[in-house]
Amino acid sequence: MKRAVALQPLSHQHHNSLMACLLISKGISKKANPDIISDFITRLYKEDLQPHFKKEEELVFPVLKNQAMKTLLEREHDTISILAQRITNVHDYALMETFHKLLEQHVRFEERVVFNNVQEQAGEDVLHKMEEGLKDSVARKCSDYPHKFWE
Repeated sequence: MKRAVALQPLSHQHHNSLMACLLISKGISKKANPDIISDFITRLYKEDLQPHFKKEEELVFPVLKNQAMKTLLEREHDTISILAQRITNVHDYALMETFHKLLEQHVRFEERVVFNNVQEQAGEDVLHKMEEGLKDSVARKCSDYPHKFWE
């Protein structure tokens, strides 16, 4: 299904999140400095994921009619947030591995299931409201991080 224009800013951010997951995985496999990977995750969370989650919770979640799906997404947002905050203080490869795997699974579920569900359920007026609410949203490039720990 072609992505609705209204949801494209979130999809672009999802692409950046998937790229971040790949970079984290590469860094872990290379046994890169865990302090640097931790800083990368902390920045990703604060600068990208936190505002992204807020926009989804404000604009996307209200459209979902499936309460179980909404509850699952809320729990995943909470778990990803808790992991990111924990990684800020505990620079542990296992936590980082859990973080990037959960984030990747979460993003793929949103792209493959949730956004398609929203596009089917939302009327033009709701999609227009989403588009307006997301017009200032940007997708940064995680690969611009100054320390290329994944290389």
